[in-house]
Amino acid sequence: MRIAAHSAVTFDSRNLARLSERALVDVRGRHLAMVFQEPKAALNPVMTVGRQIAEPLVRHLGLARADAASRAIVLMDEVGISEPAWRARLFPHQLSGGMRQRVCLAMALACGPRLLIADEPTTALDVTVQAEILQLLQRERRARRMAMILVTHDMAIAANTADTIAVMYAGRLVETGPADALLAKPLSPYTRSLMAAVPHLDLPWTDRLPAIPGRPPNLLAPPPGCRFAPRCPDARDRCHRAVPPLAAVDPGSEHLVACWFPRTTPVGGVTGSGERRRPVTAATAAGDGPLLQVQGLTVTHDGGRNGARFEAVSGVSLAVGKGETLGLAGESGCGKTSVARAIIQVPPPQAGTVLFRGEDICRADRRRLRALRRRIQLVFQDPASALNPQRPVGDTIAEPARLAGVGPRRVRVEQAAALMEAVGLDNREVSARRPFQLSGGQCQRVNLARALAAQPDLLICDEPVSSLDVST
Repeated sequence: MRIAAHSAVTFDSRNLARLSERALVDVRGRHLAMVFQEPKAALNPVMTVGRQIAEPLVRHLGLARADAASRAIVLMDEVGISEPAWRARLFPHQLSGGMRQRVCLAMALACGPRLLIADEPTTALDVTVQAEILQLLQRERRARRMAMILVTHDMAIAANTADTIAVMYAGRLVETGPADALLAKPLSPYTRSLMAAVPHLDLPWTDRLPAIPGRPPNLLAPPPGCRFAPRCPDARDRCHRAVPPLAAVDPGSEHLVACWFPRTTPVGGVTGSGERRRPVTAATAAGDGPLLQVQGLTVTHDGGRNGARFEAVSGVSLAVGKGETLGLAGESGCGKTSVARAIIQVPPPQAGTVLFRGEDICRADRRRLRALRRRIQLVFQDPASALNPQRPVGDTIAEPARLAGVGPRRVRVEQAAALMEAVGLDNREVSARRPFQLSGGQCQRVNLARALAAQPDLLICDEPVSSLDVST
């Protein structure tokens, strides 16, 4: 990433954009820390998590390694990790996604930074743990008199946490102001649409979730004028020709908006399309029994270097019929991902049966298991780590069709392009990129497109929308 020569990022009266790499190392972690969106990618896979938390304490505060290790255990306990002394000896892959995210938070808070940048810090957490982490962030912010920038696609989190909210679209600020004022009277059409897209538990099951029509623009060739204009219900000719400045509607107000025709009416919302879906149950969907039936599933994991093992999943049974959706909900670390992986035998469960179309997957040999996995696709929780970093994403999406022997390469490329369009990605812009060139949300959509490319009979989605905003 390049910063323009005229840009300035001033922190503690110093322009960070002009500091040398050596000087930046002294600032990062000590005075300015960041919690990254992808916890698995942010952690070193060959170091224990306790050692990784202790590392900045040794580097920046000069603590002895034994003292830093003890402090790391205290920090893990503060961010809500149970049995921290034991888990400090584990490696990142031995923790759930939520646990890894809490480890990243403990590492960021280790040296008491003056500014914390939290990039989707609660993405992989359930709502109860999410509330605990947000309360922890607020408590630490007040206790340390620490400033915080919270990057989130969840307007509810911003509403409950932030003093000031700044809304971005396609690389530009479209609205900013005090949280209470912005939420009470959003002025930008994009802000209003984003707030209207928040799903509600009391929404009738027959209604489609509200969504903003269209998709974000290609930033390699952005549209002229307001970048939201192609999707905006209020757009006029001027919106397509000139870029609106970020300015106050009322003189002297701190509430700013970049819109030629801001509205001060209450949030209108984006209505559904009126389409209806038919309720499906396992009993009605498959006359010859469930598509998938799990009985007594038990999964154990290695508990650390001492050889101890623990039960991540104990005696779980469930059934899914053809055309049915089963929601597996629970707190972070309760075993949801372990169930999903055990179904496709990664790794195989220690006990239980997994029947797919009446066939026990647990008893299948390697050749048969490979064929069955083509009919069962898994969308992984960590989208970036699930993609080959060396391959263009277009080739990654086409790979399942190639393995299944679907048509010539031209047909597979066309199918991959159609799938990218279906999940809201611009094929021309994205197909030649590598995963590190995409955002977390784009990687998550690539994973979904890849899973759908195999045309599976069963799709297992592990937190499939955790990195996406509500409208997407």
